[in-house]
Amino acid sequence: KINLTELGRDKLNKIYKYYLAPIYVLRKELGSKEFTTLMSNIEKANELLKNYDDSAKHNS
Repeated sequence: KINLTELGRDKLNKIYKYYLAPIYVLRKELGSKEFTTLMSNIEKANELLKNYDDSAKHNS
């Protein structure tokens, strides 16, 4: 069993408010197919930027 302190509850609520709630709103408003496409495009963009960042480090 896990017991959260008041500070722990506050941190958990902030994480939900700032990170998870917007994702749930997007999922609900976009629908499953568009949301999945959005997440896929974000993953692709992150991979491209990671590769860009890695190549920039090697060229400096």
